[in-house]
Amino acid sequence: MRQAFLLILIAVSCLAETPEKPRCNSANHARFWPDEANGNPALMRKLAQSGELEICSYGTWKYKWVPVTRNVKRMLNRSGQSKSAQNSPNETPIEDNERRR
Repeated sequence: MRQAFLLILIAVSCLAETPEKPRCNSANHARFWPDEANGNPALMRKLAQSGELEICSYGTWKYKWVPVTRNVKRMLNRSGQSKSAQNSPNETPIEDNERRR
């Protein structure tokens, strides 16, 4: 029983130490999260490289926190090409070119 109580106490204390992300709205539009990155280029670069940096942006009808950087591994599909390269409007499949002739 004591171990369970101690475990819960440790979990709650860990959650309490993390600062809560503020709501993204017009007051903090174009600001970075974590807030310490605003005005600190070295920290901003470090957080951007680790993928932890977010910016408050205005999307479709609402404000939202969006990551500043993207993970390349997530952008690649199974064949190893990016989705944008596959869906390029300038490239047409060979079959389509042969039909047009």
